[in-house]
Amino acid sequence: MTNREGFTIVEILLAVLLLSFVVMGFQAVTGEIVHYSARSNRESVAMQLVEDRLEMIRMYPGYEHLAQEFAGTETPAGFPGLVRTTVVRVVADTLMMSGIAHYTRITVSVSGTGLSNPISRTISLAAP
Repeated sequence: MTNREGFTIVEILLAVLLLSFVVMGFQAVTGEIVHYSARSNRESVAMQLVEDRLEMIRMYPGYEHLAQEFAGTETPAGFPGLVRTTVVRVVADTLMMSGIAHYTRITVSVSGTGLSNPISRTISLAAP
């Protein structure tokens, strides 16, 4: 019988091979986490751009000039690859008891690179 101490070259190679598979698995998972984090960050920025525009519209004093002031498409400063579109539509509702009620429906959406779907929100405003 021989007295054996330490590991054989085959055992070392198998251990290194197993370790390399584990490291590659961690690398793939880390890449996915970074991808989802970047997409989530981009969606948060888009949502903030939508909310900022809606807040500006709510605070604007000239209700009758909303379409002239805000309707259109723009690229927000500091956010390349994103496009913000604002649609302002005046609605006449004839179902009101007192006659015809006018209000404005405003839809703001942000689309662009890094977003799987456009971020959009709609509000309705009436004359004060």
